[in-house]
Amino acid sequence: MPPSPVTFRWRCNAPGIELDESDGAERARYRGAYEKMVQFVGQLYRAGVPLEAGTDGIAGFTLHRELELYVRAGMAPAEALQIAT
Repeated sequence: MPPSPVTFRWRCNAPGIELDESDGAERARYRGAYEKMVQFVGQLYRAGVPLEAGTDGIAGFTLHRELELYVRAGMAPAEALQIAT
């Protein structure tokens, strides 16, 4: 039986690598590195580097998450929608 939409969305947002759930330091390093990547995208945006939304994942789940991350990086929601259309 396929996973529910909620479970599927959770899996789309999960890290692409396996983390040792018992190692809090490993999880903290991963989260720190992930946050640095989001900050870097924000720096690119503020520097005027053209960004384009797109994903090889399943539209409706991964593309929406990408747009959320653009906004988290500092892009206005309307601009995130504009680059996705």
